[in-house]
Amino acid sequence: MWPRLLAVFALSVASLASATITLDPTLCYTLSANGTQYLDSTNSVLKIQVHANRTELEQGDDKGVRFHFPLGENGWVVCEAHDEHYVGTTFVNPTEWSTEDSLASAVSLATIHISDAGDQVYITSSPRRQMTSTAGVSSATAFNWDIQQINCLLS
Repeated sequence: MWPRLLAVFALSVASLASATITLDPTLCYTLSANGTQYLDSTNSVLKIQVHANRTELEQGDDKGVRFHFPLGENGWVVCEAHDEHYVGTTFVNPTEWSTEDSLASAVSLATIHISDAGDQVYITSSPRRQMTSTAGVSSATAFNWDIQQINCLLS
């Protein structure tokens, strides 16, 4: 009996470890690295900001760290601080990610993607424009962000 019980337990743990993310268009999320470095809109540009206390972040009113994805995976990225606009880069010499772009603007809009492992996400605006770990723009491989659900501040 014990070997069978241990086998069932091992399968349960393995299935939890391989869980994949689902991006619900009605929810908000934070994107972070190293537990305290969050992607945050600062003066309409995405930057890395340190938030050491997750509870304070959840209870606070910082819209710049809250993102939603109206089309789900492979869809546009929207920051709550600029809810009627999208995240994107300029076409020529992109160096940063703006949070005030529109569908009609001359920018390359960012899209959200789930990593191959299924437990993180990355942002890109074309095959040659990837978001880096410093919130920069690079042609190298995109950085995989940790993602966690957070309460939305806007309805």
